[in-house]
Amino acid sequence: MARTKIKQLAQQKRKKKEAQQDRALKNKKKQNQQQQQKQPLKNGERVRKKYRKRPGTAAVQEIRRLRKCDKKLIPRLPFQRLVKEISRKNDKSSRMKAEALEAIQWSAEQFITQYMKEAHRLNTFAKQKGLTSLAMQCVMRLKDPTWVKSAEQIRKEITKKN
Repeated sequence: MARTKIKQLAQQKRKKKEAQQDRALKNKKKQNQQQQQKQPLKNGERVRKKYRKRPGTAAVQEIRRLRKCDKKLIPRLPFQRLVKEISRKNDKSSRMKAEALEAIQWSAEQFITQYMKEAHRLNTFAKQKGLTSLAMQCVMRLKDPTWVKSAEQIRKEITKKN
């Protein structure tokens, strides 16, 4: 009699576990169906939601990729047109070799990247995120030799006022 009771209890436990597993499966199926209903349809098929990266990771990956490659940052033809247009304003019969244009482009890119780095450095010092126009103006003022006055010029201005 005791054995049959134990067997009955074991069967009841097994049935309870199976019922719980069935309920869990049904709940998962319902959740999957609800998620699929939320997803948009494209040509009659469900489209998977794109994986969204954390903010900043894509920018860091792009920076690393650009550091590795030797490719120019500014497209060659538009830059070439711009340089030729500027040179024609000064001298109408000017011609340039391809190496000269490449050297000008390389130096322009170096200048721009250095300018951006310094502006970014100023922003990080000011505990700001991203580049601001104020930081870029500040870098230009610091680099511009006409804006920065020498000690002699300041002395002359002070003596003129007195």
